[in-house]
Amino acid sequence: MASLVVKMAAAIKMKSNSSPYQRQPPFGKLSPRKEYWVELSNIHPSIRIAHQGSLANIDERIIFDYEIVLFLTGQGRVTIQSQTIDFQAGHLFLFCPFVPHAIEVDASEPCEHLAIHFDVTQGVPLADDCLEERGPYEVRLSHGLAWPTHLVLPSSHSIESMLRRVIQMHNAPEPIARLSSLTYLSQVLIEMFTLEAHRDVGHKDATFSQAVCRIKFERSIRYVQQHLASDITVDDLADAAELSASYITRLFKQWVGTTPMNYLRQVRVERARQLLADVDLSIQQVGAQVGLRDPYHFSKVFRRIDGLSPSAFRQMLLAGRKT
Repeated sequence: MASLVVKMAAAIKMKSNSSPYQRQPPFGKLSPRKEYWVELSNIHPSIRIAHQGSLANIDERIIFDYEIVLFLTGQGRVTIQSQTIDFQAGHLFLFCPFVPHAIEVDASEPCEHLAIHFDVTQGVPLADDCLEERGPYEVRLSHGLAWPTHLVLPSSHSIESMLRRVIQMHNAPEPIARLSSLTYLSQVLIEMFTLEAHRDVGHKDATFSQAVCRIKFERSIRYVQQHLASDITVDDLADAAELSASYITRLFKQWVGTTPMNYLRQVRVERARQLLADVDLSIQQVGAQVGLRDPYHFSKVFRRIDGLSPSAFRQMLLAGRKT
């Protein structure tokens, strides 16, 4: 009975500390996270909140979507999990969903900031109609790209003006203005990835040999895209990159966060989702085009990643369409 009372009290506390956009401790179980793999070209952000204002201390929390924060004035410290980063004007942070973080602001001067809450693309995660009920998830990007979680912007960088346009357009009443805000946010993300890439190249640990490995690794990624309908093995990817099978596996784990075969399955399912929208293709034809010719195996792989069978996904995708 005492155990039940403790659990009920914890549940009441969690509910009282919740909001549609964030939650303070206790967070509950934050792992394992559901992974969504997204090609960079398939990023089509949808904005939830866009505003400018003064920032006070934010106690440790998690959020349920992505948030870009650019500090315009002030200084302080941002703690992301166990890492603490000092910030001042010009520092930009990308807070990822279900990653605990906190912001401590020095009281000596006002702290102005720009902030954008957004989802990466439609349907990621699938249950996006009730934000506070989302489970832990993360979006992994193709081609070994990582989210730029902290950037120091050069003086007068265009990202600031573009973020201001996002806020202005998103909060305007005209539908065309809202559409324009999505275009500006896409450009912000492009600039952020560009800055992150340049920082990686200029990092003191980015040696010439590492740059060569990156180029070779990209060949294996292209091989997947170009031979998706074929049987692909780790040896095929290693041959395409002119590296050993063990080394290409290590690079996949380091730069993509998973094994080559898991990555291949993710790409196949991602492409299958696109093909399932074409009602002229049978389920078996879709599977064949992504290298999963056995219908049972196709359904098993698709269900393991998406939680649905290919036919159920198609029904959900086409629901509401006029016949």
